[in-house]
Amino acid sequence: MTTAKELITRGTVNAFRRCSIKRLQIDGTYETDWYDISYYVIDYPNINEGFGDEVLLGEYETESYDLNLNNSDRNFVDGLADSSSLFYGFAGRKWTKVKIEVGLLDDTDTEVNLKTFYGFIFGDISSNDNGMITFPISSLLKVFELFPASGISGTSATTSVLIQRILDKQVNGVNVFDRYFEATESINPDSVSCTTISSPEIYDSMTCWKKMNDYSIYQDFFPSVDNTGAFVWRGRDPTGAEVWKLNGAGGTLNNDYGVNIISLSESFGMKAFWPRVTIEYADDTFYTSSTNWTPGDLSDVDLYGEKTFSITKKELSLAEATIIADRLKTNTIKREFGIQTVFLPLKVRDKVEINFVGESSEASPFVLGVSLLGGTDTLERKLGSASISGLSAEIIRVGYDIENMKLNLIAREI
Repeated sequence: MTTAKELITRGTVNAFRRCSIKRLQIDGTYETDWYDISYYVIDYPNINEGFGDEVLLGEYETESYDLNLNNSDRNFVDGLADSSSLFYGFAGRKWTKVKIEVGLLDDTDTEVNLKTFYGFIFGDISSNDNGMITFPISSLLKVFELFPASGISGTSATTSVLIQRILDKQVNGVNVFDRYFEATESINPDSVSCTTISSPEIYDSMTCWKKMNDYSIYQDFFPSVDNTGAFVWRGRDPTGAEVWKLNGAGGTLNNDYGVNIISLSESFGMKAFWPRVTIEYADDTFYTSSTNWTPGDLSDVDLYGEKTFSITKKELSLAEATIIADRLKTNTIKREFGIQTVFLPLKVRDKVEINFVGESSEASPFVLGVSLLGGTDTLERKLGSASISGLSAEIIRVGYDIENMKLNLIAREI
């Protein structure tokens, strides 16, 4: 079968986008098969995923988006009393699961998937007199915000076991979260050694999402939903080789991936620079992990200050706070790149290689008198302010522009 890489490097390919739903049945379960509603889609949304918090610790975000559909024939009205609705005979529109698939077609019209998004209808549905209805869609991860963490065991366990306990939460003997995900969850697929929390705190006022974020901060992991609709909890640091090579016009390396960068900007990644981390693990009792430096040594700490990231997590022991603070500390500033590309099969945490050296242009003739340049007296220069070759970076945020088949990436150098 033709690969995504082979199709994308051709430059001109046929894309497909498909939108499907699974409706909630009156017995509280979802229908077995997905129902294709692509015909009714007016425009496909922008979907953003990534690490949006200032310190980039734990707070993985999947933004809600609006899905605009043609409702001229009243196919999407509340189906409780309208037999023309697709929801007639079902439990209603809220909680309906939505799947958006994006990919390419090869020469035999075989589909090559690039990305699949899963969510559900949640929020205020709106419609207007031009026949359009708008469904607010949230990521499947939203369900963890809607249920309290009460009833989950607070006995000593590793962070991966604590995450599993959230997924296994039950009410009246029935698992709360199983029906929302399409596949078996994957906890710590990277097999990173997980920290043991000896006295986890579970209060009625805490949501499952709050505790999931706590454990993600402790471990420097993040929750997400993969292309199969499965819950995944894994490390934030990318592993292995680069999964894609991003090339700008004028680049000479890795041309087997073609030119795929539309535009690029570069910034200084100060917000992820925390050379000093302090954790309050008991009342007025702290552990601080700090970077060794000397005034005038021209280290990043000397040049840009001893910034401190402070959190209060009183369920931790001193030993646990020490491990976590040491893990979260960052000593050096890394550049970040805003990159717009064609639609590529990329996601948060992927490692990529960036090659962006600008277009070539003849400079003024530079005569050496005798030819030391292989017989030419003219030198070339590169246009533009960016000159990047073979730089390894990790993706920390992705904006999927599905309608226009583009990506807007934020990548940080490794």
